[in-house]
Amino acid sequence: MFAMFKKTTKTDKSVAISSRIEWIATHVNTKEKLIVFMDAIMNRDSKHLVMGRSPISLIAPVFGTENRKDLYCIRNLFNETKITVESYGVRMWFKNNYTTRYILNVLTKLFKVSSVRLTNDPNYPYNVVIKIGKPSGEVVFDTSLDDKIEFIMKDIELCKSKVRWHDEQIKKFNSEIQVINEKMRTESNSKYHWSDKIRDLEKQIRELKG
Repeated sequence: MFAMFKKTTKTDKSVAISSRIEWIATHVNTKEKLIVFMDAIMNRDSKHLVMGRSPISLIAPVFGTENRKDLYCIRNLFNETKITVESYGVRMWFKNNYTTRYILNVLTKLFKVSSVRLTNDPNYPYNVVIKIGKPSGEVVFDTSLDDKIEFIMKDIELCKSKVRWHDEQIKKFNSEIQVINEKMRTESNSKYHWSDKIRDLEKQIRELKG
């Protein structure tokens, strides 16, 4: 099996890629296997193999490369994502539009993938659900995503301006506090000076009275 696999890789890339897709579909056929498969792609320390091959080496040709340098870049992109386990599959979270499209262009050839949805997490603004099933074949974004993102970005900018304003107010009050503290020290010193003067004068009266 391995010899035939290597031969198709050298002679016909399209056959090699379709063989990889079929290989993955055949052996990653339950939610539990999908979870381990996805974790092994993202975790460079994983020892998991699919019929003798590492998941990252299996999936790389579907990205169009087997070059080790490109393999490193692909893994780094996966490292910018995170996964959580759902009752119906694996939810995958993405940091930006580019990573989302790049990775899902491949995953949709392998698995059933939901449309891309906007999240409430500013660090991972996009997510999808990946399940075992007929491959989706294409990346589908929620058509209202751009409008939602623009709306949220405006809110973020407004919040940032509020933070800057309050920061300036805090700096202003800190300066005023320093001035007030200095005045309080001056007044305290004056108070102690005149209190000492009073005690000296009262002492003189007691001495005069004998």
